[in-house]
Amino acid sequence: MIATVRIAPVERWCRQMQYEASVVPAASKLPGMAVQIDTSSMCKARCEPNTRMWYLTPESKQKLYETVGVRGNQKSGICEHMLEMD
Repeated sequence: MIATVRIAPVERWCRQMQYEASVVPAASKLPGMAVQIDTSSMCKARCEPNTRMWYLTPESKQKLYETVGVRGNQKSGICEHMLEMD
């Protein structure tokens, strides 16, 4: 199942992603952006204990890359700290 979620404010991101945002200035454009995640891809993230992550759809991955100007790995995941979730 695909869910559309928004990117959370940088202050809520995990330390690892806050650091990455500090070295990629265009990352400040991400908060509020709507992205799609594959909810069946949930797995454990490495950034902090007991943290979940999901893989982005190819379209959302491309949208993120175009926004920040940096290519990630083949399977781009996003941790729960970066998402506005209820």
